[in-house]
Amino acid sequence: MKINDNQGVVQNNCGEAEARKVGKTEDQRKVVTHHDVKPRLGSGVKSSAKFLSSYEISSTAINNKIKVQSDFANTPGAKVVEAANKMVGRYHWGAPALNVDGAKNGMEELVKRGTPLDEQSRLNCWEGVLQAGMKSGVLPEDALVKWLKNNDAMGSDMDYNKKIIELFGMQKSLPLQDAVPEPGDIILFYGNSHVALSIGGDQMLHLPNHGKFKEQSLTEFVDSVRSDDEQYAAFLKNAAETVGDVSDGEVSDETYDKVCDFSEAVKNLRSRQISQGLCGVIKRKALAAFSDTESQLAVRIIKNPWGTNA
Repeated sequence: MKINDNQGVVQNNCGEAEARKVGKTEDQRKVVTHHDVKPRLGSGVKSSAKFLSSYEISSTAINNKIKVQSDFANTPGAKVVEAANKMVGRYHWGAPALNVDGAKNGMEELVKRGTPLDEQSRLNCWEGVLQAGMKSGVLPEDALVKWLKNNDAMGSDMDYNKKIIELFGMQKSLPLQDAVPEPGDIILFYGNSHVALSIGGDQMLHLPNHGKFKEQSLTEFVDSVRSDDEQYAAFLKNAAETVGDVSDGEVSDETYDKVCDFSEAVKNLRSRQISQGLCGVIKRKALAAFSDTESQLAVRIIKNPWGTNA
């Protein structure tokens, strides 16, 4: 994620490809973008639940994390992981910069007012990853601030989101079944619903919703999402809406509507407008329609985002 001061872009940006969020209109529902990786969604890959339950990696990282870390000890990614380890138990999750509620955000304060980030700063998940990059020295703070300013990232929440997608190179991400997570790789969950930093293998460091920076396994995190219908519905809906931000895939009108039906059913269940049984039926229909897409979007990996040398 080295920033090019001359051109004002990052090393792994996804060029000029644009993605439109899926919506209720014909133009907004369908998302089609192009990049180097061409596996199409809906290719019949087994569902993420089955994939993650049998997840094994060739690097033996799950059983020997120390070995994996040592293999990458001198890489920029390893330096970012080292800095991130020192953030565990510190920093606080908060809404991202330019959030609609107007809540205070550390990254926004840094870029707009030059207020340094500290352990009491409120950051969202991807801002936590950026802070690890800055603390490691791999991503210079002044270069990041300059890039965000020069690219008008702080104009609105939509501008900020678009520039973060570009900065991380999210369209270069690969589905978990096609990539072994290595130290410093960036992990995307359900489109860009959540962002974390790989330690290697099944372990990651991240800033969870309403929590502090922590270490957790990918499998445990995905299981926690899937076990909470409210969060699961939100992640599925966001995945459908941001599919073009992280892949070259598309979601059909029918599939998107079923995902939206599940999201709405969860809200109606909470307000006791529908029964648990009916909500379950709607959920099963959504998962059946979204299964192949979910297998591609549940966990994606951005490989070597920090460059080959610091």
